[in-house]
Amino acid sequence: MFSSKTIGGRTFAFLAAFLLLIAVATAFLLVRSYSVYDIAGREAYSGIGTELISMHGCVVFYRWNNYTSGSEPEQEFSFVANSASSSMAARLRKEFGTETAPSWFQRRGFVAVAGALFGAGSSVVIVMVPDWFLVVVLMIPAASWYWRHRARRLRALKGSCISCGYDLRASSGRCPECGMAIPARSTKGSPVPVNQN
Repeated sequence: MFSSKTIGGRTFAFLAAFLLLIAVATAFLLVRSYSVYDIAGREAYSGIGTELISMHGCVVFYRWNNYTSGSEPEQEFSFVANSASSSMAARLRKEFGTETAPSWFQRRGFVAVAGALFGAGSSVVIVMVPDWFLVVVLMIPAASWYWRHRARRLRALKGSCISCGYDLRASSGRCPECGMAIPARSTKGSPVPVNQN
């Protein structure tokens, strides 16, 4: 029978594995972004759009809207891969480059800007984050799962309770400290997930 703790642990393990895959994909984008600038987005070429840009080690979320009324045009999805030596890449470096930014954080690629940058009635949102930062953040759940799993396994191999670490060599049935059932041991010395009775 599954307990809520087991289901929660499996959900966390699945989430950690999924985020680890996204971290690996982001690491790939980090390397690729120095030679190819990728742009994916929905836009109408007349004043409204949303883009996700991977360029020069950063991911940029860029949303703009120059329409004040509700009559916005239809938007289309597009994906473009530009060489880092192209004129489009030069334009992106000029628009989103952070080398001459005023603050230390902005020069490292952490940028958040919102407001009416193109005049009254317009709205712009720009959020830029370095790829390495995303990789680190996305790997935290996987690292947490790995260290928790490793600690539980080491406790079981030492004869301690996998939940609280109490020494169970002289105990049987349940852990006297936390009440968790003590698993039986196989012939190889690793714990077997069957309760002793």
